[in-house]
Amino acid sequence: MQEKRTQLRGQTGDILPVSDRESGAQLGRVSNMSIEGLQLISDCAIEQDQELHLKISVSNNQDNHNYAEFDAEVRWCKRNDRTGKYDIGLKFTKIEDTDRQIVIKLLGQCTVAPPSF
Repeated sequence: MQEKRTQLRGQTGDILPVSDRESGAQLGRVSNMSIEGLQLISDCAIEQDQELHLKISVSNNQDNHNYAEFDAEVRWCKRNDRTGKYDIGLKFTKIEDTDRQIVIKLLGQCTVAPPSF
């Protein structure tokens, strides 16, 4: 598969759970992220091109906003034979400015610095 991402990805040091905003069901956790999207690790496959309404739980946010909400499209999904879980690529399709700022703060805590704007 040819790499199509244009932004560097940051490896998250914390476990950041991702859940469905509508049902509250936890879908998995963030593996890595960028300003454009993230990789989700999940026990279940999610169909490509599906639009999701998600929330990332953030434990260390000092703005008393302990989550970031966004909509994302599933760009790819593949089973990881080593872990038995699914690696899922998500592209943000809708994210409010306050939630985007939380993502930027999270990227600042990752092992790769966020892109400059």
